[in-house]
Amino acid sequence: MPWVRGVLVKLRALLCRDAPAETAALSELLLQVEPTAEAANLVVFALGATSIVADVAGRLDFAARITARTAALAARFGEQQPDVPAWAIAAEAHRVGYVAEDPWAGLTQAAVAEEICRRTGNRRLQLLLSAVRGTSLWYLGALDEAERELGALAAVHPELGLLSAYPMFCRSGVLADRGALDEARAEAERLVASARARGVGLDEGRGRWALGAALLRAGRLEEAEREVLAARELLAAVALDAPGLLATLAAARLAAGRVDEALAAASEGLDRYLAQGAAGFFRGAQVRLVHAECLHGAGRIDEARGAVASARERLLAIAARIEDPAYRRMFLEDVPENARTLELARAWQGGGGDR
Repeated sequence: MPWVRGVLVKLRALLCRDAPAETAALSELLLQVEPTAEAANLVVFALGATSIVADVAGRLDFAARITARTAALAARFGEQQPDVPAWAIAAEAHRVGYVAEDPWAGLTQAAVAEEICRRTGNRRLQLLLSAVRGTSLWYLGALDEAERELGALAAVHPELGLLSAYPMFCRSGVLADRGALDEARAEAERLVASARARGVGLDEGRGRWALGAALLRAGRLEEAEREVLAARELLAAVALDAPGLLATLAAARLAAGRVDEALAAASEGLDRYLAQGAAGFFRGAQVRLVHAECLHGAGRIDEARGAVASARERLLAIAARIEDPAYRRMFLEDVPENARTLELARAWQGGGGDR
C-alpha cells in the first residue's frame, strides 16, 4: 500500500507546521483503512505513527481512538502476523510514558513487544523499542541503564522516524541529571547539527530545548533563554512539548531574578499541562515544581505550599504504580525534579515519608 507510506511522509512534514485541519483529515483517512493480512503490519505501524502525531499536537482523544483501532487489528491479525500486536504494544508503550505519565508501564510493555521481536527478527521495531525503553528508563531515574540504551542508538537515530530526536534529546537530559553539563550540552548540539543537516525542524527544536536546559543548569541564563525561545518557535505546532518548554523558560527567568516574567511563563505552562492532560517527555513534575517555586519567589507562600503539596501527591501516585522497589527509589530520589519536589514539600510543610 504505497499511499500509506505517502501519508506517513506527509504527516511528519505537517508536524512542524500549523496545519491541524490537513493533519486531521489525513489521520482520519488512515483510521478508516481496512487492511488485508498482508498489509496489516504496515497499517498498524502507520497508525502507531499517527497516534504520536495526534498526541504531540494535543489531540489526545483522537490518539486514544487510534490506540483502540490498533488493538482491534492486533487481535484480528495477530496469529497470522505476529509483528502486528508487537507494533500495537510498542505504540502503547510509548504513549503511556510520553502521555499518561506511567514510565513503569512503558518499560514493561516495551519488554513484551521486545520478546515478540526476538522471535520475528523485526530490526526496525527493535530499534524503536530501544528508544522507548531508553526514555522510560530516563523518566524512572535509572540513569546508568538509560545512558547505555540511548547511547547505543546514536549512530542509527535517523532511522527512528518520528522518534529520531529521542536518543540524543533524552541522553542530553540523562547527562544533565548526572551533572555532566559539558557532555549534555555537546549532545544537544549534535542533535541540532544532525537535524539541520536532515532538514527536520522538529528535531532541531528539541535539540535547542535540550541545549537550553543544559545551559540553564550551567547558570548560563541568557543563552538558555535564547535557545528555549528558539525551540518554542520551531515547536509551535507541538502542543505536548509546550508545558515543558515553558517550565524551562520560567526556570531560567526565575534564576535571573525576573520573578514576574517567570511566574507568567510557569502559569501558562501549568495551564496548558492541565488543559491537555499531559506534558511531553514526562515533564509534568518539572512543570508543577517550577510553578510552585515561582509562586514562592513571588511571595505567594500559601499558594506555593498548596502547589508543592499537589505536585508531591502526583509524584507519589505515579511511584505507587512502580512495582520494582529499586526503580521506585530511583524515581523518587534520582530524578532531580522529583527529589526537589519532595525536599520542598518537607521544608515548606513538613511532608512525611515518601516511600
